[in-house]
Amino acid sequence: MERRDFLKVSASIAALSSITACNTTSEDSEEVKELAPEEVTTMSSCNVNCKATCPLVITTVDGIITKVTPETTTIDSEDGFVIRQQRPCARGHSAKQKIYNPDRILHPLKRIGERGSGQFEQISWDQAFSEIGVKLKNIYDTYGSRSVFNLAGSSLGAIHSPTPINNLLNVMGGYTGLFSSMSFSQVEKIMPYMYGTRPYSSIVESKFSDLYLFFGFNPLETGASGAGYGFEWQHVKGDTPVICFDPRYTDSMLGREESHYFVRPGTDAALCEAMAHHLISTDQVDTSFLKEKCYGFWAEPEMPDPHNPSLTLPAVPYEECYEAHILGIKDGIAKTPEWGSKITGVPAETIREVANRLAQAKAPFVIAGWSIQRQLNGEDNIRAISTLSLMVGAVGKRGTTNGDMAFSEIATTNAFFVLPSVPANEKNAKVRMAAWPRAILDGENMTVIKDDIILPPDEIDSRGDGKLGANIKCAWVRGGNHLGQQGDTFKIAKELKDQTNVELIINIENHMSSTAMYSDYVLPEMTWYEQTDLPWSNLQSGSMPFVIATTGIPRIGDTKSTWEICEGIAKVLGIESEFSMGMTPTQVLEHGYQVLRMFHPELPSTLSEMQEKQIFKFANPCDDSESSAIRHCAMYEYVTNGGLLNTASGKIDIYSHKLRELAEKNQIPDYWRSTDYINPIAKYMVVPGGYEDSDLVSNYPLQLVNFHAKSNVHSGYTNSQWLKDAMRRAAWVNPSDASGFKDGDQIVIESSFGKIQVEARVTQRVMPGVISYGQGFKFTPVGDLDIGGNFNSLTSHTMTSTVAKGTGVNSNRVRIYKA
Repeated sequence: MERRDFLKVSASIAALSSITACNTTSEDSEEVKELAPEEVTTMSSCNVNCKATCPLVITTVDGIITKVTPETTTIDSEDGFVIRQQRPCARGHSAKQKIYNPDRILHPLKRIGERGSGQFEQISWDQAFSEIGVKLKNIYDTYGSRSVFNLAGSSLGAIHSPTPINNLLNVMGGYTGLFSSMSFSQVEKIMPYMYGTRPYSSIVESKFSDLYLFFGFNPLETGASGAGYGFEWQHVKGDTPVICFDPRYTDSMLGREESHYFVRPGTDAALCEAMAHHLISTDQVDTSFLKEKCYGFWAEPEMPDPHNPSLTLPAVPYEECYEAHILGIKDGIAKTPEWGSKITGVPAETIREVANRLAQAKAPFVIAGWSIQRQLNGEDNIRAISTLSLMVGAVGKRGTTNGDMAFSEIATTNAFFVLPSVPANEKNAKVRMAAWPRAILDGENMTVIKDDIILPPDEIDSRGDGKLGANIKCAWVRGGNHLGQQGDTFKIAKELKDQTNVELIINIENHMSSTAMYSDYVLPEMTWYEQTDLPWSNLQSGSMPFVIATTGIPRIGDTKSTWEICEGIAKVLGIESEFSMGMTPTQVLEHGYQVLRMFHPELPSTLSEMQEKQIFKFANPCDDSESSAIRHCAMYEYVTNGGLLNTASGKIDIYSHKLRELAEKNQIPDYWRSTDYINPIAKYMVVPGGYEDSDLVSNYPLQLVNFHAKSNVHSGYTNSQWLKDAMRRAAWVNPSDASGFKDGDQIVIESSFGKIQVEARVTQRVMPGVISYGQGFKFTPVGDLDIGGNFNSLTSHTMTSTVAKGTGVNSNRVRIYKA
């Protein structure tokens, strides 16, 4: 029964009761018993970008949510761990507050004031489809397909995703899309230069470890739920000692560690080089492993190219190899623990002690959080950590990883659904996610080498370069808050406010985000909880993959799905059949489900049967078997069985000829502080906004880094009053840096890019000289001050990392003062 029908019936019953009560003959009175509304339970999931994808049981009465509870599917096992209940974190439990939040968008909106003013009028869907269709076609006709950008977003399921937008735009002639991520662009790009692919161990592989060495890894906050790697890490950790380097003492420690050491942001490569010097000088490197499995730690002779013997791989002179760099053979600077201590703030004796512990461990689990690679020297930070692991032979053996974040392979976690889609237009291009703001004014000049864009093969010249050739004129956004999640929010907002730059911004949203405030049309989409879909499943869990089939609660307001929105525009343009490919959304989902069953035939045979079952879990055990080792341990198969990697040398490239060649093509940007830029080996470099940036230190004496707050995932859940009340949103400041204010005061954090007003949390849990602040909060400018406290109001998108051209938001210097 629809809610409006229920209300009508309720009103009728009430009226009848009042008439009966007026009867003067009491014998004729008959008691009317009120029927209790029926409870309905459905399976849903929390689809924010922590990628745990926690299943949620939603209980409704007459379509209204009354409670949100965890699912309870378990199978007995010796440790109760393999097939287990998955409890959501506080964010998932606050689903009801998200759905019924006052800023929920329930009707199509059209902007009537200037962008950013928040002035909108409610319009009909027919008007929205008609106007958007006309304007969209005009942009294609005037500027071409490259000017239409699909900025997409990370809040997604299978069909609850950017796929319908891709289909619409491909039918219309193509578009420019995004690739990679703000989260991990540098590590994703650089690891294949070392390993040929991007391998990673699961967190449960660490059950075989005898030492954890963390560089900014914070599993209990970034993977907080029962479906996350924080839970799994706690389960397998046991008494294994933890040594952690981090500028913030996080909730993942709190007594779980043996030792925690503060380290200055952006100096992880220097820390690793100093440990490497100690390992070399004390003869604690694994010589046979480095010679047999790796390339470039020492000098290498000229040799035939292992992938094409008709070509020659040049020699690596000793002065160019990694050992020579550590010993200072070429630059005259030995990377001793004393040298490293001055840069990192870690005592030299601590550097020696940790290096000794690493060398003595049989199976150290060396792992870095992604924050260290979201810096302008991020690629070399993560490579340095990986090289440190290689030096002691701690890669490809049980209980080890390769330095990258612990994650799970898509194929083993059932995290993917291949939907039927309109063939991509041959002229489509892609821009790295961190780079799209540069395409507002300078997309015409963005290139493959300078900006790491992706072009069709026939547009690439002999140098491997090519030009995008178009600025953004139309931007589609769904499931993401790109204005608040990109560097230099003030700059982007100013450029978007000028409608001659981007002429049309279409936003498919649930809530009035900061990006929605700058959009021309805000089209209300159903939330995850109202959608029938197949969510992309857990990428965090190493031991228990699962598949969820969600069935939505009755939709709220005049909302639609992304598919319905795109179908409505396609109908206006006369391309509905081409858009839908003659399929309904249910048929599209069925196709995606059947593709998944090709990999996992044990799943129910049809989508409808899966929807009845709701959730299907299956074990991915981490045990002593070789098949388990291949699934869970990075590089196990190569280290154990050999083979040829897809690297320049065919081995693990500590020295990369591919990077040497890339360096020869790239020009060093004017803003770069170091003489080094793209390096064949990992090197610590002085970067803009880093600890040793002498140009900024006098005006901006403090370093600024962000973290993932427990109250939100990026912009998701930032509007939940429950979570605001439960979890303090404040900048962490060491007492030595809290001059003129106290804990709880409002302060201003100011960089060369902007300033924000936030609460101060004065605590010893952050390193002196460092401000640490959560990211994702709503950009709310009042003049030149962001009172919403958006971290990216303080950062840049024009300065990028070396190889991936990724975000450097954690390379930043600021000053603080009382508001």
